[in-house]
Amino acid sequence: MLLSGCSSSGGQFGKTYNSVQTGATKDQVRAAMGQPDSRFIGRVGSARNTGDPRGTLSGTFPHGTPFEVWRYTRGNTEYRMYFGAAPGLASSDWRLVNREAVPLNVAP
Repeated sequence: MLLSGCSSSGGQFGKTYNSVQTGATKDQVRAAMGQPDSRFIGRVGSARNTGDPRGTLSGTFPHGTPFEVWRYTRGNTEYRMYFGAAPGLASSDWRLVNREAVPLNVAP
């Protein structure tokens, strides 16, 4: 699995973010980080895809693969947790496949 993310100095939340590893379940991410501020379900490469504006998942999954992103905004950083689909798995069983910390007010 691919892990791309910026190292962030977001205090305790940043440390928690840095401790969550790819492969974590949604329940594990929620237990560590709490409920996300927002969620988005999309498909890799979709023209209407606003959940992955930087194309973070396009090198990880084939075009059209469903994914979900959880966003947490703390201070001047948006922490994004990407969950990916696997054939035959319900979305509740998707695993963390990527994450990134993006400074706010910066182009996607």
